Amino acid sequence: MTVRPELSFPAKALRRNLISLQPIENFVPVTCDTKRPIKCLIIGVHGYFPNKAVDIILGERTGTSQRFVSQAESAVQLYFKELGVAVDTTTLALEKEGTVAKRVEFFVDVLGEYRETLAEADFIYFVSHSQGVPVTVNLIGHLLIKGILQLDIDRVSHMSDKPIYTQEKIVSVLGMAGVNYGPLYGADKNIWLRLFSVVERKSLMELFEFQNPATKLSMDYMEKVQYILDAGVKITFVGSVNDQVVPLYSSLASFLRHPNIQRGIFYTSQCDVPPFIMECILDSITLLNSGKKDQGFIKEISPYLHGPLTGNGHSDLYFQSEVYTYGIKHALNSQSIKHCPSPIIRSDIVSLKVNPYNLPWTMRGLLNEIEKELGKEEVKKLYKLYDEWAPNTPLHQSLRIKLSGVTSKF
Repeated sequence: MTVRPELSFPAKALRRNLISLQPIENFVPVTCDTKRPIKCLIIGVHGYFPNKAVDIILGERTGTSQRFVSQAESAVQLYFKELGVAVDTTTLALEKEGTVAKRVEFFVDVLGEYRETLAEADFIYFVSHSQGVPVTVNLIGHLLIKGILQLDIDRVSHMSDKPIYTQEKIVSVLGMAGVNYGPLYGADKNIWLRLFSVVERKSLMELFEFQNPATKLSMDYMEKVQYILDAGVKITFVGSVNDQVVPLYSSLASFLRHPNIQRGIFYTSQCDVPPFIMECILDSITLLNSGKKDQGFIKEISPYLHGPLTGNGHSDLYFQSEVYTYGIKHALNSQSIKHCPSPIIRSDIVSLKVNPYNLPWTMRGLLNEIEKELGKEEVKKLYKLYDEWAPNTPLHQSLRIKLSGVTSKF
């Protein structure tokens, strides 16, 4: 039986501020000639290529960049068709194996040959997965620094008697299951790493450097994240709830704060996640998308979510058209904030190591935050879901006990 996947985009009513996602109804880029179609450039960046022995764990070896741009192109065309606006799409599927730095260097040279295409595009949509997410962020940063990509080109509307200068071109990133804070903590000690060749292992082990904010790789990445966000680039992070490779806090970049960031979560009814936990996750994402705190809940719950190594959680989400549409909606239906005065990195990243004693306290903090921002009815809903939770696995039984403080109704 085919199970229809669902993509959750929290859209609950709450107080808005500068960090909120600000929808603009029927908003599309205005071009210099309203008679010509909107020009959209879609660029795909694949993740880490494993060897064949571990394809089942990390996904296909080749062709994923082409899959990304094909899926994204269909989503873009459908989006503008529903608006009644003509769109002209161009796609580039970037492919190159290796470390983050080597891939970025290669892709900068490739896109250097497409200066005119980059300049003419009204909307540039980067679609990336896994290791491709930090590669894409670094790539955009280098393109901006080198002047290959420029965002300060005004678009002109001739719908009035006098030309009206409107917003700049739109550049957006869809980051699917990105290793923003590395793979699963401790996975670098797993025996399955022996399946990789020496060259492949170097590229894979590099990803664990993202777990340490003091490494050069991690610091350079955060610097580029800050740079492109402040330049007006938007990022949509989408994580898979049962990802067997990347924890949810990493794919959602839950430690980052910026008004140009939006988050979503992918899951199907086959995911073995209790309704109580799923609702807590959705509320946490709602808070994060509004610039509020989740009190570290996403980080603490992540170790209890990842699926088996034989599963497809890490790659399932890039087959879903809804994922690409969500990134498009964030790009085109929200304001772009430049030079955000607040720092993007929270200072409370003490350790990514699992500490079971942290979870009860983060649950308490989350409930308080939910009551303050989302209302008492949402808290009552959580109480009810917890009471109805009857776990049938040792993992979930242990998890329910850790969260039993919910019954005291703080």
